[in-house]
Amino acid sequence: PTQTIQVDSTAAVPTSTPPTACIDVEDPVPNNFVLSPNFTAGQLSTQTAISNYYIRAQVGLTVEDIVCNLQAWAENIGEPLSSKYGRSNILVTSGFRHGTGTSQHNRGQAVDFQFPNKTNTEVYQVAVWIRDNLNYDQLILEYGGNRPWIHCSFNRAGNRPHTQFNKFGTRVSPGNYVWGELRDMQ
Repeated sequence: PTQTIQVDSTAAVPTSTPPTACIDVEDPVPNNFVLSPNFTAGQLSTQTAISNYYIRAQVGLTVEDIVCNLQAWAENIGEPLSSKYGRSNILVTSGFRHGTGTSQHNRGQAVDFQFPNKTNTEVYQVAVWIRDNLNYDQLILEYGGNRPWIHCSFNRAGNRPHTQFNKFGTRVSPGNYVWGELRDMQ
């Protein structure tokens, strides 16, 4: 498939997000540092299934800023997912990552996760539920390898509005995204 991009020429204002009461944290951040009832700092950084990075200051953010971003993700995305699908069914594959680029993972704003016991169609249905029910910044249903995963971000400074061409979409192959559409790739 070729890359499909829908261009949005309107000036978009970020949508407001609920405030996060950031908790003071020590550096280095302990793995058992509680971000929300179902998520610890380690579960979104050093103890993920694929990428394991300790939380450090980078991209102009302090350790406290990054932990607060992870906390906001846990409260606004992780907790509703846990309530709906059960925390034990969510496999976090990647959370915070080291880097200097524009990835929201580098800021503690994005987490990738899978549902190992769900079919592709069931994971697609989870993505649709997120799209329709959660206040997220970006949602990508990603196909690659033998199991789909979901990339979902939350920006406590304000999520991108629904008018953005890259608010949600499907990664159909490496580098190829279909924006504005979630696809069930059985």
